[in-house]
Amino acid sequence: MTQFSIFDPDSIMIYPIPEELTLGRYEVDWAPDLSVVDREWIGVVYPSSARDPFDLSIDGPSVAAEIGEHGEWDEFHFWVERESKIVVETEGPTDVVMALAGPDDPEAIVAQDDDGGESYNARVETVVVPGSYVVRVWHQWPTGTGKYGVSVRSAGP
Repeated sequence: MTQFSIFDPDSIMIYPIPEELTLGRYEVDWAPDLSVVDREWIGVVYPSSARDPFDLSIDGPSVAAEIGEHGEWDEFHFWVERESKIVVETEGPTDVVMALAGPDDPEAIVAQDDDGGESYNARVETVVVPGSYVVRVWHQWPTGTGKYGVSVRSAGP
């Protein structure tokens, strides 16, 4: 039996192709990090212990969380009632990466960030339409753990 994900040109598993092997037509560099699809596929092949998702609310308090095990990720859900601009960001000393998915599709990645906020925190600013959204947070390093907080707030009209 063969297991595979969709083709992912950003995958860390793609080997580099030097330009001289393609007669100068194109080249492929090494991917420096795991892509979103890589991380999702790792979760399928090596599922972590299931945890209930956390609820967030727009302009609500920051939710404290922790990456307690290697390879773990946390999920946060929130609902958008009308089209608006929002900011989703993490806080704290832990170097995390964040992906925002939706609306109404937990696999449709809207945006992803690593270190776009203060220090090693992730920050996504985007326009969202009505529906449910999922925020996934994981440690930058496969063996990393640590505490962090996450919030979502309005960013204007």
